[in-house]
Formats: sequence, C-alpha cells, structure tokens
Amino acid sequence: MKTDLQIVIPRTLIVIILAFFTCLNINTAAGENNEDEDVFEIFCPPTKWLNCGEELWDLDWLGNAWYKDYTGTHDAGHAEVKYYLNDCNIGYITRTWKIADYHGYWHKCSQKIYVQGNYFNSSSIKWPSNVELTGCNPGIKPEQLPYGKNMPTWSTNGATCSKIGYSYHDNKYVYGPGCYEIIRTWTIVDCCNFNPWTNQGIWTYNQRIKVTTAYNEPQAWVPEDITVTTTSCEKAWVDVPLFKIEDGCDDQYQITNNSPYSYYGGADASGKYPVGTTKIRYMVKYNCWETKFFYVNVTVKDHSTPTPYCYYGLAVSLMGVDTDGDGVVDDGMREIWASELDAGSNFACNPYASLKISFSSDPYDNVRVFTCEDVGKVELDIWVTASSGQQDYCTTYIKLQNNAANIPNCEALEEAYITGNISSVFGNTESLILDVNSSYEGMTFDTTYSSEVATFVIDSTVNNDGSVSYHYGIDEVEVPTYDTTQVDKDFEVAVTEGEYMLENLDLNEDYELTLYNAAPNTQFIDSMDVYLLAGYLDGQIQLNMYQKLAADLNHDKIIDLQDLAILNDFVNGNTNEEMFNWVTLDPDYSISNNIATDIDEYPTSKMVEIKNRNAVGVDLMIFQMGDLTDKTNLEDLFGTQKVALRSNSTFELASLAPNPFKNETHFNFNNDKSQNITIEIYSLNGAKVYTNTRNYNKGVHAIKIDRSIIDATGVYFYQLKTETESFQGKLIRIN
Repeated sequence: MKTDLQIVIPRTLIVIILAFFTCLNINTAAGENNEDEDVFEIFCPPTKWLNCGEELWDLDWLGNAWYKDYTGTHDAGHAEVKYYLNDCNIGYITRTWKIADYHGYWHKCSQKIYVQGNYFNSSSIKWPSNVELTGCNPGIKPEQLPYGKNMPTWSTNGATCSKIGYSYHDNKYVYGPGCYEIIRTWTIVDCCNFNPWTNQGIWTYNQRIKVTTAYNEPQAWVPEDITVTTTSCEKAWVDVPLFKIEDGCDDQYQITNNSPYSYYGGADASGKYPVGTTKIRYMVKYNCWETKFFYVNVTVKDHSTPTPYCYYGLAVSLMGVDTDGDGVVDDGMREIWASELDAGSNFACNPYASLKISFSSDPYDNVRVFTCEDVGKVELDIWVTASSGQQDYCTTYIKLQNNAANIPNCEALEEAYITGNISSVFGNTESLILDVNSSYEGMTFDTTYSSEVATFVIDSTVNNDGSVSYHYGIDEVEVPTYDTTQVDKDFEVAVTEGEYMLENLDLNEDYELTLYNAAPNTQFIDSMDVYLLAGYLDGQIQLNMYQKLAADLNHDKIIDLQDLAILNDFVNGNTNEEMFNWVTLDPDYSISNNIATDIDEYPTSKMVEIKNRNAVGVDLMIFQMGDLTDKTNLEDLFGTQKVALRSNSTFELASLAPNPFKNETHFNFNNDKSQNITIEIYSLNGAKVYTNTRNYNKGVHAIKIDRSIIDATGVYFYQLKTETESFQGKLIRIN
C-alpha cells in the first residue's frame, strides 16, 4: 500500500510558529483595524463509508469542499485524491482541498472515504457432481464432461470485493482391470480474503469420477481344442494361440490361465504338456472385478510305439488230418499263436505293462490255422499292442512243412497262376490288353566263376637260430564274379472276352490287373445312347449300375441334362473323345444301383495276392464311358402317355411311327367325332418349336411331321390335345 511522505515537526516548534502567526494577525488587525478581513474558514465533506463495488474513481458525487470569507461562501475547487486500496479495492481514500486566504496563508481540509464490501464465502459455490463413465478410453478432462459435472460454478452475491481463482488435481486409483476411479480435488481461493495462516478465503472439494470398460460381457477369441503328438513318452511343447479380447478394450482386461504347464501365463498358455488331456481355464476379470471363464482342451497323444521283435524262419510241421473220416490222412493242419513268434517285444514308455501279440492290428487276432494250401514260406505280420493302444509290427515268415506227417499231395508250389473270366457290359470289345503289374522291385544276382593259380602254405619248420621256414604249394582255385541285373516283372498280354490264365507267376507277390483297349474307338456310341439317356431322365427307362457309371460323363455324381448335352454334342461331332474312355471294373466290388455314382470312386483295377497257392476266379469287366445300349431297337422304349380329361371319350391315338425318325413321322389316330385337334412340339429346354390346330372329321387320320418342322436332331416332347383328352410323349429325330 502506497502512502505520501509525512514530515514530522516537533510540537514545540509548532507552538512557536502558531505564536508567530498570531502575533502577526494581531499586529495586522491592530494596524488595519478591520475585523471582517480576519474571517476565513474551509469546510470538507464528511467522512464516507463505501462498498468496493461503487464508483471509486470519480468522486465528485460525494460532494465538494467550500470555504467562507468576508465576501461569502465559495467552492473549494478540485481536491487532491489519494488512494490507499489493495488489489481488491479495500482500504481508504483521502480527498484534500487547499485554499490560500487573502494574506497568502494556506488553509486545507481532508475528507476520508473508507472502502469495504461483502466477502465471498462457500455458500456461493456449486461444486461439480460425481460422475460414472463407461468405455474403453472415455474422456475425463473437465472440458469433456457434461455441464454440472465438469467444473465448479459460483455466484458473488454482491461480494464485489473478491478475486476468485480455481484449480484441480487428479489422483487415480486403480481397483482392477477396466475399473478405476479418479479423485479430482478442486480448490477455490478468494485472494482478497485469503489468509495462509488461518486458511481463511480458501475452499476445497473432492469430486469422484468412476470409470469402467463396459457393462457387457467381453467378446473373446478362444483358441480351439488342440491335439499334438509326442514320440518320446514324455511331455510335448504345445503352442497355444493367444487368448484375445475382441471388443476393443483388451488393455483393460486381466486375463489369467490356470494351466500348471503354461510357460508364460496370462493369455498365453503355451508350454510343455504331459501325455493326456489338460483342461485350461482362462479367467477374464473386467468391469470392476466381474469374472468370466473360458475353456480349452490340450491333448497330447503319445505316438511312441512298442518295439516288436520277431523270430524269423521258424520251421513248423503240419499234423495229418482225416477230413472225410475214411481213416486216411488227406490234409494237414497246424494252429499257431502269434505269441509263438514273439522274440521279446517291449514298450519303453511302460516297461511293466502287458503287451498283446496278434497277427493284425486287431489285438484279438492272435491265432491262425494253416493247412496244406499254405505249405512253404508263409509271410506273417506280428503286431504288438500296448495297453494304451499304441501299436507297431514286424514282418517275419515261417517255413510250413510236411515232414513227419507224410500227408499226400501236400507240397509247396514253386510257381503259381491266375485264372478267371473277362467280360464286357455289351460284348463289344476289340483288341483287349491285360496289363499285369507286379509288386516285385529288385535285382537278380548272377554268379560266374574263373580259375586262378594260388600259392598256399603247406608246412613250416623252426630252424636252430629261431627262424621259421615255410613250405609252399600251388593249386588252382575258382574265383566267383557277381553280376546284378535290375528285374522288371511287369508285362502285358493280349486277351479276349472269356476265360484267361496267367502262368509262371512268382509266389509271395502281389499283382495288379488292368484291362484296356489297344485300338480304342467310339463306334458304339451313337444316337441310340442319346435316346436311352433321354428316356432315363424322362423316367421311362431304368439304367443298371454299369449304365449309370457310364452315363455320368462329367463325373459330378449326378446323371442329368448336362451329361445328356455332352453325349448329344459328341454324337454330333462336337466333343473330345477323351471323355469316352474304356474302364476296368472289379465285378466283385459292390456298386449301389439306386443312386448316381462316380466311376472315380471305384477301383479300376484288381489286386491279386499270391501266397503259396494259385489264384482262381479272378474276374474282370470292361466298359466304355457313354456306351449305354446293346443297340437293340429302342422304339418300344418310348411309349405314349395318355391323360384323360373325360372318361367317356373313345378317341384313340393308334401310333406315332416311326419314332425315332429321320425324314418324317406320323401321328395316326381314330377320331370319335368331328372336333379340333392340336399338336404341340417342345425342345428339351421347354421351347415350343411347333404348334398347329385343325378340325378333323370323325374317322381315321394321320398328321405328318417332317424335317421341315423339326430341322435339328435330338429329343423332343409332344402333346396332342382333343376337346376331352391330352396325349404326351417323346419324339426323337436322328440323322
């Protein structure tokens, strides 16, 4: 606060000065002897008390000083104003007037104005209310919050002597994933009334801002159940895909898993898992400790297998059997258990568990009976199965012999043959070739010998000096030379329909038999096949299983108009012949006759396994794709369907002949009365190609349809309508 410089005058000096002026006045008055001239007095406005909000800078409204002299009263003029106010306009103001009298002496007076006001208090403050926010990252700044929740407001209520300021400070408290609270401390201070020692003029308030991620459950991406394998009888490392939250707030969720084998924890359950199934539970905490669980199964399958050991080349003798009861041994028999050929198989993963020994993957296939048909070398698979299901096998053989039993006609073959019957669906094959593919892959070894002279030691003698003398001899010896040749036992042979035989075949080999036509042609595929397929699609004709296989030309397992179009285009010279190939079938293979099938699903060759006996009854069949008929006359296959509109009519459609036709055909009918008769002809796709209506008298008539009406070959549908009946059927034009 500023103040004017004040000069302090001692009281004794003031008395002396006053005395001096008194004397002067007396003397003057005595000299002049004029009492009126001594009259001079100044008057100031009274002291005032103002509010800080009132006008303080132009104070004329508070009145002015005046003075009185011998001539009267006068206005004192402008005052000297001094302000003693703080920043809040609190304090006092002085107004001082100075007037010189007619002697040149100065007279003055002062007015004091005290300024005060109504101070600000907490009842004038409206604090922001608490707020709850939802979302991944909601705006929490005051300017982002709605009115009434963003910041404090206040009213001065006439307290004009205040200077108000505010500030805030946030403290964040995290309670859990996706759940935290902000305590926002607001401070309001009246700097005009603030006392730091008593905290007067300052107020605080805590606003609570609660934030949660969402009220809905989290949308999670959960890994699918996982299955892995191990071959070490131990744990296997499993890469488990990350568990993910997909609703955009993944950083505000807490994800844990309870797997004791998880290497990383949290959303990553990867780790080394033991054999068996481990159920992993993911726990997701969100929205202020709400909880949701998800589950994944991790299965580790142990593919380690037992180690099989087999005895090789055991000699097994047959026992004689009298099968017909005539007292004479006529066959042999020997029962062999698979365990007899086990040479100490074991399972390292569980060395104390029992193992099952069998002849196949079926653990209970553990005994076989052999007869004279099996004499010779018999190859066998010995399977070892652990109690937990793992399997492995070794391949061995036994030498089945007819020794002590002396069973007649019970000897091993040195070579075998295959015989059977070859046929075709319609007996129209030419230049058939049977391709024989042997399973043998290897080499033959040829050994030749040559004579060479060799020196060898006959005897030795120890001499007196300790040395040794040797006696040598010379002899001629044979030295073997080995040569190898790659052997290919595959071959082809020309065959015809009927019985065939393949001789001089090696034992213990497999043979794949396939037929093909050395001079393939399509002469048997013609318009008659088109008519037959059209009749099948129209429901008038049934196809057998071989015809269905041959009719599915596009191999889509459906016999439909697409196949008919392919066949019709081919007959008219517009389709590649590769689709109409010859196919080998195994007649013993079961083929369903009640559905359309695909030849690609059936074996187009036949496998024959030769052990120690001949293969008899190995039949083969061959047919050509697209060849559906044995070329019989198809006219009777396409009948006429009658639809009666009135039961009392005697109209008769006698015939439609010829059908199929090349140049012309005729509708022959007996008309029971004079009436209009309409003939309509449609293509397979439903387009009307001909229509005609004409009145015919009672009697026999014929309506001609020729090439000018139907100019393209193919299958058509007709409808003949009288006034009471309708007849419909199929009409076929050929080249």
